[in-house]
Amino acid sequence: MHRAYVLLKFRHTPGQAVPIQETLEAIRAIPGVKEAYALFGDIDGIVHVEAANPKLLTAIIQQIGAISAIERTDTRIVVPS
Repeated sequence: MHRAYVLLKFRHTPGQAVPIQETLEAIRAIPGVKEAYALFGDIDGIVHVEAANPKLLTAIIQQIGAISAIERTDTRIVVPS
């Protein structure tokens, strides 16, 4: 099993609230996403992803990044022990 943690930065549009809960629900609906949470601080959210192979892991991360409310992602792949 391949695992990663994806750090999220939400797209902030002046005068509009970020649809945090709707965005997290959309992320949680992606197969392979195990957990997704909003955070306080410089990083807006974190997602735990698991996949059977690196290619699938990459595809899941790309799906997360394609969500319109996501400005950017920063991925940390877990090193197997």
